[in-house]
Amino acid sequence: MFISGAVTDSITHFIGLFQIIELQDRLRLDYDELTARFPEFATGPILSQDHHIPHPYSVPDLSVQLRHMAPAPDAGPLAAAGPFGFAPLSLPALPDIPLHLTFPPGLHPVSAATQGPALAGPVLQPPGSVVVVIGQQNVLFDIDHIGIARMGHAIPPEALEAQLDALLAMAEAAALPAPASLPGDEGGFVAMAQQMAQALASPPDTGFVASGMDAHGLYRDGDSADQRPALDELLPQDWQDRSAREESGTDGPAHEIIHGGNKLVNEVLLTASWISAPVLVVGGDSASIDVISQVNVWQDSDMVLGNGAYDIAPYATMASNIAGLSHVSHAQPVQQGGSDAPAFWLVTTIEGSLINFNRVQQQNFVSDGDVTSITLTASETTMILGANQAVNAVSLLELGQDFELIIVDGNLINLAAIYQTNVLLDSDQVILRDGGGGLVSTGDNLLLNDASIHQVGLQGHQLAEGGYRELLNNPDKLSQQVLDDPAFAGLEGLRVLHVKGDLVSAQIISQVNVLGDADQVDLLAAHAMENAGDVAVITGSNVLINSAHIAEYGVDSAIHMAGNVYSDALIHQAGLVDSASPYASPHAGSGLADSGLASEAVAFLADSMAATAATPPDIPVPAYDFEMISIDPMQTVLA
Repeated sequence: MFISGAVTDSITHFIGLFQIIELQDRLRLDYDELTARFPEFATGPILSQDHHIPHPYSVPDLSVQLRHMAPAPDAGPLAAAGPFGFAPLSLPALPDIPLHLTFPPGLHPVSAATQGPALAGPVLQPPGSVVVVIGQQNVLFDIDHIGIARMGHAIPPEALEAQLDALLAMAEAAALPAPASLPGDEGGFVAMAQQMAQALASPPDTGFVASGMDAHGLYRDGDSADQRPALDELLPQDWQDRSAREESGTDGPAHEIIHGGNKLVNEVLLTASWISAPVLVVGGDSASIDVISQVNVWQDSDMVLGNGAYDIAPYATMASNIAGLSHVSHAQPVQQGGSDAPAFWLVTTIEGSLINFNRVQQQNFVSDGDVTSITLTASETTMILGANQAVNAVSLLELGQDFELIIVDGNLINLAAIYQTNVLLDSDQVILRDGGGGLVSTGDNLLLNDASIHQVGLQGHQLAEGGYRELLNNPDKLSQQVLDDPAFAGLEGLRVLHVKGDLVSAQIISQVNVLGDADQVDLLAAHAMENAGDVAVITGSNVLINSAHIAEYGVDSAIHMAGNVYSDALIHQAGLVDSASPYASPHAGSGLADSGLASEAVAFLADSMAATAATPPDIPVPAYDFEMISIDPMQTVLA
């Protein structure tokens, strides 16, 4: 039912309806009587009611154990190979990534714990092995062809692919070889240590090499450094300009053609505080190896032809290697219980090797060589044919157990290695027709390798004598000479780990970025838009970054050895430039230019490069009134 209100009555009366007059003689309803009335009542406390919803599922009593009886190691002690007499292996070829391990990780069978005379009942649980194998790979093809029918001067893609293959071969020849395969069994880590030691014995003769104690510290492109530079300061200028425009809210060029701007990133952060003790007794040999190998290889030889008012960006390709290796002390805190020897000990035994193994391999392969013929007629233009992103990231945090004494019947192996490679082909051809004006940027790339190995806890080796020598024959019985070691003073009891195999800590990281961004651009700026704004053509401004950091935390350890000790460290950094241009006429081949860091690399690689590099066909210069714009043919600077 609809009831007219005062406003409605006035309106209806105004338009000639006499509803109000007709209702004067009728009984009117009292609108107040229609008002809703609610009963008055007091609400008491709200009582909650427990509900039980039954379901047909139940949680079983799970008990998960991985059992593995380790076979007898076949490789023998480390000293059996002499000075680690194995031939170096080459880097694994792209895109193969080993992803399988033939022995299962986990707990090994544990024998009964042995208590000292003053303790009965408790059982010391042993640690388990940790094995992590990660392979990450991005493969991207983003080759754009626009209006190429009129580009009879374009280089065929097969020739550019051959150029990129030649750069890859150069990088593999210049890099320190990484372990080519995963260990097949527990004894395989001995062979891995032998391979790495052999590679360190004959490092590459390209670039900068620091070994032994000289490798400790922070190095940037072969020079000692106090600190790492900020990444924002190294990024391409085009990236910094865009960031500044976004913060200020200003507009960029009216016509923006982006063929480059790709980003390839590999990142690993590995933090481990696994197994440590202030005293170790080792029946076999001890091998400790730290390695960082970094290689940047690129070609950025561009050709720019045009007859307009264009400027060539002065920003060159920057390549940098940053590596840090540090060992710092972490002494055990002084016990407050006095100088008394421990009254008891507890031993737990592992019937095999105890392994902490992390193998991370990351690869990015991006092909973004665009071939375009573009005519600008609008007032504003934005064309993004590049700006691809390929990112691999791994972050690992591994925590273990601390003991007061560790007895190892086999070998003690500590390996930490980072291998990084960047390869870039960014040789561009840009032809600018019929006037117009603006900026052309064909370089402005960044190749960055950043790695660090940081280890907390120093190791001191000495010959195992007396009670420590006896421990190797009877690890369940600690003599009073061992208990009186000052390292144990003030402790109420000792937690002892007995490993019948090898004690292995191996952290291996491999990172590779490969980018093919050889663009061929034919740009026509119509006369009608000469005053419509500047034109920006970006064929470079690519970023390739490898970042890997290993941090291992322990305590200062006194290691009583029955065998031999091998310890070494190495930092290798190289930057190599191929100065040949695929757009030269006639083609000059594949000569190498000195990178400034690895002058000897020219003689080392020139012959192999000349044999493997492609020789593109001669490029006929189009019959236009062009002139060669002044440009640095190298477009390269090594930081």
